[in-house]
Amino acid sequence: SSMQIQRFLGADIIMAFDECPPTDGEPQALHDSVARTHRWLERCVAAWQADDGSPRGAAQQALYGIVQGGLDPALRLASVEAVAAHELPGIAIGGLSVGETADERNAVLDTVAPALPSERPHYLMGVGTPLDLVEAVARGIDQFDCVLPTRMGRHGIAYTDHGPLRCKRATLADSTDPIDPDTPSEASRHSRGYIRHLLKCDEPLGGILVSLHNLAYYQRLMQRIRAAICEGRFAAFAEAFRASYQDDVAQ
Repeated sequence: SSMQIQRFLGADIIMAFDECPPTDGEPQALHDSVARTHRWLERCVAAWQADDGSPRGAAQQALYGIVQGGLDPALRLASVEAVAAHELPGIAIGGLSVGETADERNAVLDTVAPALPSERPHYLMGVGTPLDLVEAVARGIDQFDCVLPTRMGRHGIAYTDHGPLRCKRATLADSTDPIDPDTPSEASRHSRGYIRHLLKCDEPLGGILVSLHNLAYYQRLMQRIRAAICEGRFAAFAEAFRASYQDDVAQ
């Protein structure tokens, strides 16, 4: 039924049904969960390939299988082998950004990404901050999804190359600068001071503007990453970004 729903929704990329286990689960429970995900994948592939008369068939929708396994390197690699065996259009890494540290997540990517089929897109689910994206691309990830840009935007937190800017701070009350002069968006038409005023008054437009900025910033970041890869300078780009990005933008 999951495949049927996604088929009728008409998504270009659809996901196999999986179970996301807790990273600190018992080893046997984690093993059982991954085995269940692999069994479900077989059923999803069969449903995806079936001609059920729905608006879009398998030829028009790319089904991705999902690699699970928590923080266990051996289980992750076994999951890669099981998912990659289906030769689907893409392959996803799930079960991360669910409470583990950034170092733990990067360690999993260091293990998993080199084992993924190089000819297929690699999708990291539910990640992340701008720095998380740069670190993941450095490890071979191509695609992402995350609620962070709009979730944080609703709370008045704007992302920049230097880190998150907390737009509710009193130090911004009289600022006439835009959130980020390097990222054009609808929010660029308004000052930090005005956006802070909207946020402090609980005016929904404030969160909307910061969200629009964040979406524009993320798009621009990925465009710059893509250009750096094409021009053979991504390593230098990533190193400069790590040096610039902080947990908080100083005012």
